[in-house]
Amino acid sequence: MANNTTGRPMLLDTVAVIFDATYRVQLSGARYINATTPGHKVVITDASDNVLYSLSANGNQDPETLLGGPATGLKVASIDSGAILLYVTSVSKLT
Repeated sequence: MANNTTGRPMLLDTVAVIFDATYRVQLSGARYINATTPGHKVVITDASDNVLYSLSANGNQDPETLLGGPATGLKVASIDSGAILLYVTSVSKLT
């Protein structure tokens, strides 16, 4: 599968830059879903590699985390399995 950045929430399952450093992204939450093994991890960072979201799967539920923001840029830094539903409330181009 590939990242779907047009949906709300975004469905991300592949390491990639979603928005580069020329974008400000406001996040409201995230849910790590369909991890194949307890302990698998997903890490979402901003363009400067500051961790915005890091979660390990616990095997019996899909944890949800509320996120702050805004972030400058956004990327999936690592994902062991499954996908992340990322709730983005706004995206704006920096001038």
